Amino acid sequence: MTTPNDPQANPVVRHAVEAFAATPDQRRMADVLRACMYGTLLFDVTGSDLAIEDGAFRPGSQLRIRRGTGPDGKGAAFAFTS
Repeated sequence: MTTPNDPQANPVVRHAVEAFAATPDQRRMADVLRACMYGTLLFDVTGSDLAIEDGAFRPGSQLRIRRGTGPDGKGAAFAFTS
């Protein structure tokens, strides 16, 4: 369980994912994507080609967010939060 002082806690994402799991539709999927724009998430970016300068991606950088298979056998992006 997370606490308000836990910097890795992301209750907004957790709530959006729970709502999407209960009713998987386009609106709730978009809610998950919007929620992922804020807070702290960890993605598997293995295979990315990143050149970062002054805190920004340089032109030509490629960010690849890896995916796997979800419990339903379909493709899923894995995002880790507490």
